[in-house]
Amino acid sequence: MLIPGMMNDERVWRHQTAALRPRCSEIQVVDITTADSIEEIARLALQSAPEQFSLAGFSMGGIVALEMYRQAPQRVLRLALLGSTSRTEKPHQLALRLALMERARSEPFRGFMQKELIPPSLGAANKDNSLLQWEIVDMALLLGADIYLQQCQALNTRRDYRDMLGEITCPSLIICGDEDKVCPSWISEETAKGIGGSTLLIIRNSGHMVPLEAPEEVSSALLAWLAGPT
Repeated sequence: MLIPGMMNDERVWRHQTAALRPRCSEIQVVDITTADSIEEIARLALQSAPEQFSLAGFSMGGIVALEMYRQAPQRVLRLALLGSTSRTEKPHQLALRLALMERARSEPFRGFMQKELIPPSLGAANKDNSLLQWEIVDMALLLGADIYLQQCQALNTRRDYRDMLGEITCPSLIICGDEDKVCPSWISEETAKGIGGSTLLIIRNSGHMVPLEAPEEVSSALLAWLAGPT
């Protein structure tokens, strides 16, 4: 099961889906547009999930993955978190997100997404990659402003998962880009330290969008993660 990030659709996983398909009996991309709370998104995802599964979440999807593990730890065979966090929102982060929500209600959505999504999302090597920038914005535009506000609400009200990390016993892989401005690498290091026996991979010259910016490295790491014992 692959979980997209905020304002992403299944295309964010397209490279990994192609690479993993020969090794998987089934691949599901989780819909995270179903509710305005992380808990409810996770609950609905578990309803349509197989009895047991390997679970990879990117960015907001990683938060949903942690909640899915919290709700049904016995069903998760493996866990991978990419460019994600186990922390809740701090007051200054919440204030910033609330201000962004107000702008999303009042500004043309395309221009708003181009200004707010692209600069923090990509590493230096992709800052002029117009095709990748178009794809990121296009995913957001297809989802629309209402889904943006809904996902903001889910992130605003999420719990802190740091106290749960020590309870995660399945094989766990943590991946991030060394130029990630959304979830800096120290956050992934903190998560990896909290999950006993986890593997940490910091990908050089990649920003936040690691599944698209470093597709071969991410796919290779996920294949090795799937090949290991549960």
